[in-house]
Amino acid sequence: MRSALGAGLVLLGVCALVHADESLTGWGTELTSRPAHPIRVVAPDFPAEALARGTKAVVDVTGTVTASGSMTHPTFKSSVDDPAFQKAIEDVLPYWIFYAAVDRNTCEPKASEAAVRVWFEIADGKPKVSISKPEPGKPHETTGEGRKYRVQPVKRVQPLYPRKAINKGIRSATVIALSAVDADGNVQSVVFQNTRVDESFYVLANDALKHWKYDIEPGALEGRPFLCVAHTLAFKLTD
Repeated sequence: MRSALGAGLVLLGVCALVHADESLTGWGTELTSRPAHPIRVVAPDFPAEALARGTKAVVDVTGTVTASGSMTHPTFKSSVDDPAFQKAIEDVLPYWIFYAAVDRNTCEPKASEAAVRVWFEIADGKPKVSISKPEPGKPHETTGEGRKYRVQPVKRVQPLYPRKAINKGIRSATVIALSAVDADGNVQSVVFQNTRVDESFYVLANDALKHWKYDIEPGALEGRPFLCVAHTLAFKLTD
C-alpha cells in the first residue's frame, strides 16, 4: 500500500515542501527480498581515448553495500579489455549512495551484495553513459495465509524543514526511514538509511515519524513483534 503526503510551510520567507512516500510490509518480508540498489549515482566520464577510438563498453560492478549505503570491495567485469572504463567508475563510486537491504529481525539496514551495470555508448559521435536502475516495485502489503491485511496510517505528523538547513543554504534533501510499528499501531523505533544529508533532517524526520499512528487489522503481524514501514521523505525549498 502506498500513500502520499504533501504540505507547504512558510519558514523564513520561503516555501518548504515535504513529500512522504510510504511503503508498508509485514515485518520487512518484501524489503529484505528487495536487493540493495542505488539511490543516487554520479555518472562516470567516458574515457577520452576510448571515445576517440570509438570503443564502447559494458561494465558490471559488484560489491558489498554496507548498512550505511556505500559499496565496498567492488569487482569489475568489462566487455572490453580497457582499464580506463573501470578507472572512470572507480573515480565516482565513492559518491554513489545505495539503499541497503533490511534486516527483517530488527527493521534496520544491513550489509548485502549488490550489482550495477554501466553502459558506455556512443550515439551520433557523442558519449552516452547510463546506469542500471531497479525495476519499479509493487506496493508493499502485509500478507498471511494468502490474504491481505489492512494496515492504514490514521495519524500523520508532517516533518518540518530544518531551520539549520535553511540557514546553511540547503534547499533539498532526501531522507529514507524505517519505522517498527507494533500491533497497537504505535511506532516503537525509527532508524535511517544514510543518505548523507545534514543531521538536522534526520532529527526532525524522527520527531515527526515517531508520532505516527496506524490502524492494523488483527492477524497482520502473524505473531511477530512489529511491522516494518519504509518512508522516503523529500524535502525541498521553493522561492
